[in-house]
Amino acid sequence: AVDDKFQNTETLEETQEKFWRHLFNAKTKNANSGKGLFYRSKKEVEEAFAKVTWLAKNDESLKTQLLNCGAAIEAIFENEDIKKTLFKELETLMPKDAAIFTNTSTIQISRLADGMKNSERLMGLHFFNPVHIMPNIEAIPHRGTSEETSALGNRLVHIVGKKFLLAPDVPGFVANRLGMRMIMAFGKWLKLGYDYREFDRRFKDGTWFGYIPTLEIVQELIKAAVNFILIDQKGSRVTLSEETIDEIIKLGFSWPLGPFKLRRLIETGEAEQIKFLMGPAEFVDLVGIDVALDCAHSLARQEPDGGWEEPAFLRAMLDAGKLGYKSGEGFYKYGSRV
Repeated sequence: AVDDKFQNTETLEETQEKFWRHLFNAKTKNANSGKGLFYRSKKEVEEAFAKVTWLAKNDESLKTQLLNCGAAIEAIFENEDIKKTLFKELETLMPKDAAIFTNTSTIQISRLADGMKNSERLMGLHFFNPVHIMPNIEAIPHRGTSEETSALGNRLVHIVGKKFLLAPDVPGFVANRLGMRMIMAFGKWLKLGYDYREFDRRFKDGTWFGYIPTLEIVQELIKAAVNFILIDQKGSRVTLSEETIDEIIKLGFSWPLGPFKLRRLIETGEAEQIKFLMGPAEFVDLVGIDVALDCAHSLARQEPDGGWEEPAFLRAMLDAGKLGYKSGEGFYKYGSRV
């Protein structure tokens, strides 16, 4: 774990305490894989905690660690230039056959690979939030990613008990590309004065199908999924089927069904009473207001003519200091997250 802020001892201690609590209190089982992921006994937590080395960026031992490192997973701020600079540094510090994985949630991997001396070492591994609960990872090879790097990424994903799902190298990949269309549709209804609580209630009690605003929010994501098959992924190294897209959305969003299965049920009138774990407002709170806004901006930068808009409600909430679940307040109040 590397971060400039760890040069402050108090901040480091606070971060370590939070990490400890997450290890101790997280769910022990992943419902989809059945594999044990986290720990509840103090002894197991201590053993897991001892495997983490905490280093500041200017710590000389960091270079030694990287010299013997077979792979690195980058998870810094979603900024293309900063990430590219870091990858160039890692190339000089790590062994020549070491792999570099990026946890970017929206930036096209081929853009991040531009400027690297050995871009075959780079691959995307997009973890879903909250990481300790969500079962799948979008794995994104760019055109130059080597088979060795992809195979190592697959092994790492399975080591941490997640499901390795390949995704095409397009901005936003599958989940965020489709999810942002749904969030934009949600924002348009909010702008018209509709109550987000009504939306969430209908998603969860199964009455969304008979209510035009919630039905259209779902249909907007379905439309994005259809466009993904017909247009977005053409020419990509990875080409997905409807079934794989359904799996990514079902696992990544905790939906009862993926968009294509849902579309078929809507067309036959059988979608009535299908219940969702959460509604759109709760979903945005969980993702994070700032994260969703960054996602919208990133997609717009990469595809200026793609129709990506900044949802006004995200900007208003961010300006009010409401970041969602992680800050204790978004659409709903959650109390302190510290």
